[in-house]
Amino acid sequence: MKRNIPKRILALVFTASILAALVMNLRTGAVLTLAGGREEALPDPETASGGDTASEKTPEKETGKTPSSGETETEKESVPGEQVFVDLNGAMAEKLGMKGIYSDLDLYVTDSGYIVKAYPYTSTDYEFEQVLSLKEFLDRNGISFLYVNEPTKYLEDDTLMAEFGAQTYVNDNADRFLERLEGAGVRVLDLRKALIEDGMDIGEMYYKTDHHWNVPTALWGASRIAGALNEDLGYEIDLSLYDPAAFTKRIWEKCWLGEQGRKIGKSYVGLDDYTEMWPTYETSFTFLDDGKVWEGDFMDFINEKVYNTEADVYTTRSWHYSYDDNHVINHKQEKGSVLVIGDSFMAPCEPFLSLGLHETDSICLRNEKDSFDLRSYILDSGCDTVILAYVETMIGSRDDPDNANYMMFDLN
Repeated sequence: MKRNIPKRILALVFTASILAALVMNLRTGAVLTLAGGREEALPDPETASGGDTASEKTPEKETGKTPSSGETETEKESVPGEQVFVDLNGAMAEKLGMKGIYSDLDLYVTDSGYIVKAYPYTSTDYEFEQVLSLKEFLDRNGISFLYVNEPTKYLEDDTLMAEFGAQTYVNDNADRFLERLEGAGVRVLDLRKALIEDGMDIGEMYYKTDHHWNVPTALWGASRIAGALNEDLGYEIDLSLYDPAAFTKRIWEKCWLGEQGRKIGKSYVGLDDYTEMWPTYETSFTFLDDGKVWEGDFMDFINEKVYNTEADVYTTRSWHYSYDDNHVINHKQEKGSVLVIGDSFMAPCEPFLSLGLHETDSICLRNEKDSFDLRSYILDSGCDTVILAYVETMIGSRDDPDNANYMMFDLN
């Protein structure tokens, strides 16, 4: 039965959509379209809205670190009342089944409500030269090296062309880059191949409103990295430490909105679920963080204040960053010292990886000062292995000086 919508309602909706587009374009400076997008910088952990600690077991501590992101972020002033229009705009788009209206941001929404992004072609020359130079430096100093490729939210670039007519090169870039690395003798762990081997469903591995992988996937990634350390570098890590059955889960349903969802609006894509995980077995760590030293267990990696279901989902700290990749000494393990040069995907992954190693440290190059000397840091750390772990969308970030990840492959 066809529904007759009063002309007055249609006029109001149309006017609201135009206002939403105007608001968005005030913020983005883009050419006026039917619908625009918003860019939102992640709140600083020290100023983000918090909540009561969700577990008495978790110490009330703040890391003081600014979370890093795999997306380019631009901090802009908020337009008063802007979010009302973003949500109204999103609600209209969802009702009309408009899946590609945010193409000016290279964001698209699949039929399953999964937000995906298109990425441009890159030669991979800069990244290849930098990684090869780092490997040669490590070889000269007797330090092992492993490159880890973290997948994005789709395995085939044709996925976007088939559904949206959009061209993306993210997997093509990764294919060419990893082939060059392997040809030069670099040990590579391609987690795209690993997830296929393990029969993983990529549609369940990521948040639908965020570009990051979820916590269960971060645990899986840690187990695969540990396996590569065993197989390729002679480590003897007990892989049973990463068995999901050895972890307690706590699940929130429809509780938070990722970075991509904040651009499009919760009314369009809804909220994401969240799973927190921690080991059932005993853990013991010394944490070394920005001059602070304290003793704790695995729960010290997790800031449960982030899990505030009463907070504004647009302004609160991203739940992805509730896990923090600290420098730790694991008193339950006697061997293995690893330095991870990583991105925001490693924030929840490294705490799990550290369960099988004596010492684990990490750095994110985009967060370091210009004076930071990576190679001196590596030598001073005394690590026996360096892991360079990046989501494949990092490849090509050097092509754009305004990209937040411009320095990520500056490995000198």
